[in-house]
Amino acid sequence: MYFEDIPELQGHLQLCRDVAEAADKRDQQVQSIRDSYNMDALDDRAEEIGNRLADAAETLMAMPAPDLAALRWKIDYLTDGNQRWDGWDGDYAKATLADIIRLMPEAA
Repeated sequence: MYFEDIPELQGHLQLCRDVAEAADKRDQQVQSIRDSYNMDALDDRAEEIGNRLADAAETLMAMPAPDLAALRWKIDYLTDGNQRWDGWDGDYAKATLADIIRLMPEAA
């Protein structure tokens, strides 16, 4: 006996087929819209730009801050404006703390 041979389940099976067909049509419509705007290429370009920005930020975070404005940028980058450092590499925090110590005036 097959699943489709059970009379009580035939209506349910047809509903499942209808839903799957509707989902396929929706996916085709979405892909058609994406194609008309060249979204796949735009997504690839956005990812490339994001990776370049991340690489640049990583390079800047690894460099010693030349002044207090650069140090402020590093602190803002680390805290993401939310006063939190979680999720960042310990080397970023160490480098930024070293900048703070180096750029702060000696305590009297």
